[in-house]
Amino acid sequence: MDELLLVAYKHGAEDEYIELDAPPGSRAEAYQATLDVSPAKRALFPFLFGLGKSVWYIVGLILAPLVARIIKWLVGQLPEFNVAAPQIDLPVPVLRLPSPPDIDIPAPQWKIPWPDISLPTPPDWVFFLLEHSKA
Repeated sequence: MDELLLVAYKHGAEDEYIELDAPPGSRAEAYQATLDVSPAKRALFPFLFGLGKSVWYIVGLILAPLVARIIKWLVGQLPEFNVAAPQIDLPVPVLRLPSPPDIDIPAPQWKIPWPDISLPTPPDWVFFLLEHSKA
């Protein structure tokens, strides 16, 4: 409803929670009085307001497959038309582009003598930890 109905302040991670009073005569005061009348309304109204924001998603989630089946059924009821598409032969020009020239640039061939290093096999507990990463 795009209206401010409740203002609350929570201090840090502690359990200090302060709910501020609405201005007298405002719609927020009437809303707070309605919530104070019944515990059922206090639980139901915020739930319904939150549901109102997500109702389009829920409707789409539930009704989209139903609407798709209805449309598929309606399309299946249409008669089939066997109309051959016209064959049009248009002359398409063939473009022949020249191939790029072959350029041979001499580059030095370096051979680096890399040392032959053999690493030791890790212990079995390392493989266990790798397989069970959440441990």
